[in-house]
Amino acid sequence: MDPDDIDNMDFDIPAHLLNAQQQAGPSGSGSAQTRSQPRMVAVDPSIHETAKSWTTLYPVYLDPTKPQRRLAKTLCPSAPSAIYMSECVRLLNLPAVLDPEKRHPADPLVFGRIKVQIKHSATKKPLNPNVTSKLGLLREIAKMYAEVEERMKKEDPRIVAMAAASRSEVSKTIQELAKDAAKESGSGSGGGKKKGKKK
Repeated sequence: MDPDDIDNMDFDIPAHLLNAQQQAGPSGSGSAQTRSQPRMVAVDPSIHETAKSWTTLYPVYLDPTKPQRRLAKTLCPSAPSAIYMSECVRLLNLPAVLDPEKRHPADPLVFGRIKVQIKHSATKKPLNPNVTSKLGLLREIAKMYAEVEERMKKEDPRIVAMAAASRSEVSKTIQELAKDAAKESGSGSGGGKKKGKKK
């Protein structure tokens, strides 16, 4: 099994993410609700079953701060979100399923996984001539990401809260604490002379 396809489902959804999702869908016009929801969330279980064999994407693959990134840092968007990534895939006319509760095991505090069908199930030919591989798909998403993010923010400001909620601020806090702990450990060990035993 491809390690990229491993799912870690042992984590509960943070309360702030659930609250953000609930607030993002107030009772109102149907068109407003449609815009505020991720466009590619599948509700039919059979679709999820079919999508199991599709290519798997996580935000970590485009995160310039993560070792799991698949592209050069200069090509990666800052703090990528599965919500914007899924819209990029939709514009590429590729069948896809956005699973907002899934996470990459190496990046467990960032929510969102996208399953994308790149090739025809029978002929194995690319569905989009510009996307022939997983890496090629990531490159196309990276090219479109900034423009798609800006457009979606203008269409519905609530998308901003949803995207931010999918990237837990706890992750940054933990990283900062880890760096501080490493510095303290480095400054506290070594450099001192060993004292001999008193006679």
